[in-house]
Amino acid sequence: MDRDLLVLLATLSLALSLVGLALTRSWYVLPVVMLVNGFAWITVLSSLQIAAQTAVPAWVRARALALYIMVFSAGMAAGGLSWGALAQRTSPELALLVAAAGAVIGGLLVWRVRIAGTEDLNLRPAGHWPAPELSVPVSNDRGPVLVTIEYRIDDADRSAFQAQMRALGTIRRRDGAVVWGVVEDVATPGIHLEYFVTPSWLEHLRQHERITADDKAIQEVLRELHRGERAPVVRHFVGGHDPLPKAGVPHHHSDI
Repeated sequence: MDRDLLVLLATLSLALSLVGLALTRSWYVLPVVMLVNGFAWITVLSSLQIAAQTAVPAWVRARALALYIMVFSAGMAAGGLSWGALAQRTSPELALLVAAAGAVIGGLLVWRVRIAGTEDLNLRPAGHWPAPELSVPVSNDRGPVLVTIEYRIDDADRSAFQAQMRALGTIRRRDGAVVWGVVEDVATPGIHLEYFVTPSWLEHLRQHERITADDKAIQEVLRELHRGERAPVVRHFVGGHDPLPKAGVPHHHSDI
């Protein structure tokens, strides 16, 4: 069953069980209602936890789960206080009915927020970026680091290139870039320069480890759109007080 539909059905079942708890007066019916409530609760909780774990790559999974647990716990605390205050001012039965209505409304509102399909994402590290070529060692804390990638794009491919670049910009910022952009050479139309900045050399090296297989697919499309005789030229510039590497011929690799 589709996970989104499963969550919706479980949420509606939870709402029905809350209505049952509010209205039932039978000790024989109550255990059945509680059993339905428990199954629905566990179904929603486990589905959301699976989605939270499979929607992010491994390097950020711990932080994503921490954020998920924080938001979930805050919602539980706020909901418990609100429900208790309402039950104290009115009655537990009315509070249960309000909670049931809230579950129905919430389930319908978030129906368009998809959580299914996250397990189909290929978030394994791609590992296709080679290590940067260095003329002298660069300390990990040296920075900032500016990386530029030069593309030659036909005018007919401009729209496709820009669309892929917007997707790539999101990836660059996600992986640690504090500045990102694309500019075009006014003297030579078709020459586009992508640039991004990371705070330190170590942060850029971590970008090499964070790129995923799905991200690689976007970069391969950009490589196909590139019309140069050679691969896009990649240059690394580093700031700081350490001596700069000796000038050399720009190297070519797949940092794209």
